[in-house]
Amino acid sequence: RENLMANIRDYHRNKGKTIILVSHSMDEIARNVDRILVLKNAHVLMQGTPAEVFARDRSEERRVGKEC
Repeated sequence: RENLMANIRDYHRNKGKTIILVSHSMDEIARNVDRILVLKNAHVLMQGTPAEVFARDRSEERRVGKEC
């Protein structure tokens, strides 16, 4: 899995293309993305950098499945 993510990061860096990563792993997302868009039932709950999204209050974290 790490090798796959490294290849995706290299592709993004070399080609300048936008990559959409769909994952339920908050750790994986935090390590591999510049921006996060959190969706629930097709509605945007949060968006921003990993630091901005993970800094939200604990009730929001529980809604998106981050370990508290």
